[in-house]
Amino acid sequence: MGNLLIVDDEPDILESLEEMFKYESGLDIDVYVAKSATNAVKLLEKIKFDVVMTDIKMPGMNGIDLFKLIKENWPKCRVIFLTGYRDFDNLYEISGYKDVRYLLKSEEDEVLISAVADAFEEIDKMMQSEMQESEHQSEIKKAQNVLRKNVMREFFHNTAAANVTQEELNRIKIPLRFDKDLFIFLLRADNFEENISFEEETEREVALCEIIEEFLPPRISYYLYYDINGYYLLFLQPVRFPEDSLSARTWMRLYTNLAGAMEYVQEKAFILFSISLSFVTCDERCRLRDGQSYLNRLKQEAADRIGNNVQRTIMAESAPLASGLLEDNAPVNLQLQVKRLEEALETKKFRDFMTRLQQLTDVLCVEDKKDTLKATELYYSIAILLLRYININHIKNKIGSDYPLDKLIYVEKHAGMREAANYLQAVAGAIADEMDAERKSRTNDVLEKVLLYIDNHLAEDLTLTRLAEISYLNASYLSRIFKQRYGCNITEYISNARLEKAKKLLTTTACKINEISVRVGYLTAPSFTRVFKKSVGISPVEYRDRYGEKNNDI
Repeated sequence: MGNLLIVDDEPDILESLEEMFKYESGLDIDVYVAKSATNAVKLLEKIKFDVVMTDIKMPGMNGIDLFKLIKENWPKCRVIFLTGYRDFDNLYEISGYKDVRYLLKSEEDEVLISAVADAFEEIDKMMQSEMQESEHQSEIKKAQNVLRKNVMREFFHNTAAANVTQEELNRIKIPLRFDKDLFIFLLRADNFEENISFEEETEREVALCEIIEEFLPPRISYYLYYDINGYYLLFLQPVRFPEDSLSARTWMRLYTNLAGAMEYVQEKAFILFSISLSFVTCDERCRLRDGQSYLNRLKQEAADRIGNNVQRTIMAESAPLASGLLEDNAPVNLQLQVKRLEEALETKKFRDFMTRLQQLTDVLCVEDKKDTLKATELYYSIAILLLRYININHIKNKIGSDYPLDKLIYVEKHAGMREAANYLQAVAGAIADEMDAERKSRTNDVLEKVLLYIDNHLAEDLTLTRLAEISYLNASYLSRIFKQRYGCNITEYISNARLEKAKKLLTTTACKINEISVRVGYLTAPSFTRVFKKSVGISPVEYRDRYGEKNNDI
């Protein structure tokens, strides 16, 4: 469904065009009208229009000025000029635009309808073309990524490949320099799947790169190298710094910023793609040629120090071969994780919520073996969050009927922390199911409200924008869920509802045809008659004669 705006200062022509496109065109569009270019601009600022059909000669702002304003502010909108005579001067003024159409008002209705239909089809093709171009660029990026991966794999695993040059790096678009210092971080995907396909791995790598770019500090270039089994090596190189300005203090400040940025990368990767990342970081000044030795060293430290499915950010000491290289007191930031859990629950992202809860309950069982007090604190943090949500949403009776809620506030009622963790997951699952059921119920209530509004306001202008306003939904979303629920689009439903009401009025009342046409939302009786005959096969008068009730009213 799209939006058409018709602009003309002649009321009769405006009304005629509105009738034609609303009731006779067969197009699934919403039709709006404006009596002047100034009024059209006001509508354009409120509603997204796909096509504007406008007169050229109008008092005040004319059609050409309106066209220029549209091209400046809404460049994807298509414009059709409609005029009563051939104005070649104005045609010359707009001849440089390939997507403009120029029609005479004397053209047959079919020609006008065809021009508007073509304009909407052109927009659809443009959107499809843009999507295909985006996909094409994505494929190019994937191909470049494969080339880089092959070259760098040889560099890291084949000592004979030491002849990779700066020119080669430039050619395959790796923005690093051999002769400059850089940081090397190791990333590990904690939920790595061994049977993941090459295409899936490439997509995940591209996704990670986009997230890393988002949180990198200014003047940092990077390259992400994927090794095997979920391990990545991230090179981060300061750029456009004078050599003498990278003092030890500046270097450490950059390292601190980068380590902090990695926490944001962890969070977003998990929220968007359910990728659980751990980092082993190092503040040493390195060179790209050191990558192989750092890869092996940090992989060993990750294997020794990072538990399964527990996000960690672990800082390596500067001495490359020292024993006790990694800090063992860097558990997952539980307070931050509980906060993220709460955010997912409050924003009703239940899939994310359940995944985060699973991660935290795994931590809960691990911590119970090391520090019972810390495990108990984590349990109550989660329990209070769930209990508060239950109370706020008034679902205590529904959840409590299956799960005794006193166990939320008394951890000792559980046989052990594993049972407590399972209980938290069960309660959370019940909350998610209940809220999903309520969401579906609310959606049905909204759609029923829309249907009731349509049935009670058939005489009015029932645009998708208006229905979106009364339902408090986005217009596109409303259109989509309406069709999913009822199997037809809103325009079809309104048209059928108007015809059904017209049939009822024709067969049960003595109302005149022009009165019925107004009561079912048509601007004029001729327009109503044409639509009725096209849909039913006979005119309204013939329908009344054939099916009208034989009583005193008819």
